[in-house]
Amino acid sequence: MPMNGNSADVSGDGNNGTDTAITYVNGKFGQAASFNGSSSTIAMNSRTPSFPAGTSARTLAIWANFSGTPSSGINYTLLAYGSQSNNQLYLCAYSNSSDTYQLKVFAFNNDVGINLLGGAISTGVWHRIVFTFSGTTLTTYLDGNLQG
Repeated sequence: MPMNGNSADVSGDGNNGTDTAITYVNGKFGQAASFNGSSSTIAMNSRTPSFPAGTSARTLAIWANFSGTPSSGINYTLLAYGSQSNNQLYLCAYSNSSDTYQLKVFAFNNDVGINLLGGAISTGVWHRIVFTFSGTTLTTYLDGNLQG
């Protein structure tokens, strides 16, 4: 989605998003959705055929630019995929006791969480976050570098 003032799918596949408390700002490429850290979401519609689920292979990617200082111990969901059931994925930024952003990816399969970085994510710059799931293996990249 190019985020040209809305979360409409320009591919023609009808995967439009529904905005809640979103502001559109200048982004890495064109516009970006700005989230307020508490109530902002973009929810994708349910449609047939749906996105891959279960053990089907998939790749998910986002650009993210973190700002400010996070509240300690809070998870900020960046991308949620599917329901909270086996082999569904979500990515969150969370704050540790030093109040810095870190990344964690979860595969809902016994609630396994994988820390992606040993240290903090830099703020004020754009990061490309990509994760792939082969059906058995989760692989994650931050700014083109393999993580975890």
